Amino acid sequence: SNIFKAIIMKERMKIAIYQGGGAGDVEYNMRVLSEQAEIAAKSGAEIIIFSEVYTSGYNIHDKFHSLAELASGSSFQKASQAAIKNKIYILYGYPEKAEDGKYYNTAVLIDKEGHSIVHYRKSHLYSSYERLYFTAGDVFAPLITINGIKIGILICWDIEMVEPARILSLLGAQLILVPTANVTKVVCEATVRSRAYENQVFICYVNRVGEENGVNFCGLSTCVASNGDVIAMASDNKQELLFADINPDLDIYKESRKANQFFQERRPEMYKMISQHPSQQQQQQQQQHPLLPPPHHQS
Repeated sequence: SNIFKAIIMKERMKIAIYQGGGAGDVEYNMRVLSEQAEIAAKSGAEIIIFSEVYTSGYNIHDKFHSLAELASGSSFQKASQAAIKNKIYILYGYPEKAEDGKYYNTAVLIDKEGHSIVHYRKSHLYSSYERLYFTAGDVFAPLITINGIKIGILICWDIEMVEPARILSLLGAQLILVPTANVTKVVCEATVRSRAYENQVFICYVNRVGEENGVNFCGLSTCVASNGDVIAMASDNKQELLFADINPDLDIYKESRKANQFFQERRPEMYKMISQHPSQQQQQQQQQHPLLPPPHHQS
């Protein structure tokens, strides 16, 4: 019975990650979402996560606008039904057409009753490609609590910036979920681990895989623990459903937080430059670099 107790303790929250592909066929992608949600729920997962712009695919150029949907659109209705039917939380990305006519790269988290409980618009758009089709969101999504774990949501390029993950972690996030569409293996293998370790936060990073109109997505979807250990990682070439157990209360993670007190030992008074616009930084650098001592003049 002790072994049984240990297993129960270990699985504070089971997360399912679906690493898939599929460009331009929303109907098909939503059928896959429903099927995978059912498999994940039967395997005991509390939540299933899909990739960035999951409904439409990523390398589709101006089809982003023709395949964009309102927040309450048909893809949401289908995902909502899947969440209710399988009693599972569902997070997925889609191109959003807002009421004001703007387009956003958005992720929505649906609860077991089929309600949209987090609706986050990507705040750091990647390159001129995304800026051509989307408007950047201006606010981070509020944290939500599932199974006692505080959860934040970012999208793709957001996690490659150091600040968003740090802000969510300072707000108390224990787990950050990141739908992504990425071709760069080093991000999956190194960046995500760094973000997890430097913030002592769990991160689930859910990528696309395979070829889309000439662009090859590298898969390697991963769940990383708050001490930087990789809990699970998908392949770089196939569609698959991956599971990870998240339990921030295990001793190994408590010990890591105790040994690496990044937040307690920060020096925010030295970091003001980070929150300045690049033009302000240039002015300041011309006056005098704020982090360096004044030049030493020999007499």
